[in-house]
Amino acid sequence: MLCSFFGISAPFGVYLGRKARREIAQTGETGDPYAVAALIIGWAYLTALGLGLATYLIFVLGGR
Repeated sequence: MLCSFFGISAPFGVYLGRKARREIAQTGETGDPYAVAALIIGWAYLTALGLGLATYLIFVLGGR
């Protein structure tokens, strides 16, 4: 259950992290490390989700 929650929220983290970095670059405000952290965590979850799904499909479809 927890994995599916992060799989759904990860694209939003990537999108909002990119949006925040653009706004920070334009306005010169602080907070860039937090936007970078959102990008890293979002991409990490998307990568883990993709690898987990690929592994699952290989084992499920490979057994047929």
